[in-house]
Amino acid sequence: MARRVWITGMGIVSAAGDSIAIFLECLRQGLSGITKIEGFDTQGFRSERAGEVKTVCPRLSMDNGRDRAEIFARLAARQAVEDASLRVPLSDNAGIVATSNFACLRSAQSALFPHASTDTSVEPAAFTAYSWGGPAHRLAAEWGVSGPVATLGFSCASGCAALGIGFDWVNMGYADIVLVVGFEALSASVLAGLSAGHQTAKDRIRPFSLNRDGTLLGEGAAVLVLESDESLKARNAEAWAEMKGYALYHNPCHAGVLDAQEEGFAAAASGAIQRAGIDLEQVDLILGHGTGIPSSDLAETRAIKAVMGYKAYETPVVSIKPILGHTLGAVGLPEAIACVLSMKEGILFPTLYCDEPDPECDLDYVPNQSRDGEVKLALCHSLGIGGCHACVALRVADPVQGLGE
Repeated sequence: MARRVWITGMGIVSAAGDSIAIFLECLRQGLSGITKIEGFDTQGFRSERAGEVKTVCPRLSMDNGRDRAEIFARLAARQAVEDASLRVPLSDNAGIVATSNFACLRSAQSALFPHASTDTSVEPAAFTAYSWGGPAHRLAAEWGVSGPVATLGFSCASGCAALGIGFDWVNMGYADIVLVVGFEALSASVLAGLSAGHQTAKDRIRPFSLNRDGTLLGEGAAVLVLESDESLKARNAEAWAEMKGYALYHNPCHAGVLDAQEEGFAAAASGAIQRAGIDLEQVDLILGHGTGIPSSDLAETRAIKAVMGYKAYETPVVSIKPILGHTLGAVGLPEAIACVLSMKEGILFPTLYCDEPDPECDLDYVPNQSRDGEVKLALCHSLGIGGCHACVALRVADPVQGLGE
């Protein structure tokens, strides 16, 4: 029997704050955390700016030499577990879905090949320390998780896709509690690749604005705790929101090209709406992908119109990437947190630097300044290189013990 799925804990480490409270204020006030990169040399790149985490640096240096991205994940997970009032070790019926595109790349490059890629002095055990799936397994050991553990690769749609996998695990009874963990760290290699592909902006991310010229990277981690209805009631716990459903879609294209086709956007959004059993009239907010890449923003706008019809012009579409940067494989998770905060606070967060109207991107993007707005149901949508799409549907929880109607 299918079970309801609740969001009972959230945690975040980002350029826009290393707690939910600080992140909320940055969103509310439209404060961007994108600054000049200090962690490595950016000479020769199209841009020297990114959403670099600076607030937790003292803790980074004291964490036993662990990978930077993994430390972000552990800090955010601690917040989320505490926020959900969970006891550690977690129950036997708990799981972890982790996601990242390039999590350990920066540390691996320094530790494994400090001189050249042909270095033969590397200890074999070092590869385990910086393996792609290693952080999820180490986090599972730390929190006493003995249920399903997986690390997902769905490109930049991975965050929303991981929420979907976690939803299925809880919904179908494979786990009562699932930590969904997204994490990334900036590295010169990734920045070089994006720069070489002419996808980086020169100074700012300007989603849906006529003068948009690309995106900027970000780093950090976000964690959401998904929990079954039975577990929530047994613990007499509170919920932030209910996850109603999700959809994944893939329309293949060259792996090095950002898909600019609206088909994938539309298929994922309409699939999530259908699976969640909701009506278009109920959608109050779309937390968009909004990278500032010209073709992607246009495709997203067209897809929203195709799915929503006339309701597209009545539904706010927000991008928070100008505030924290594009955090790649993790990005859907801080954006899902922003959806939940928008519901709880009754605020529509701004799309910064959306200051030059584009005749083809003509929806309500809540430009530059937040405003009051009731949000009971929201869609959060992500796009990934190679044609990956994921969309999740979230509904506000009743203030009494988080239980809905």
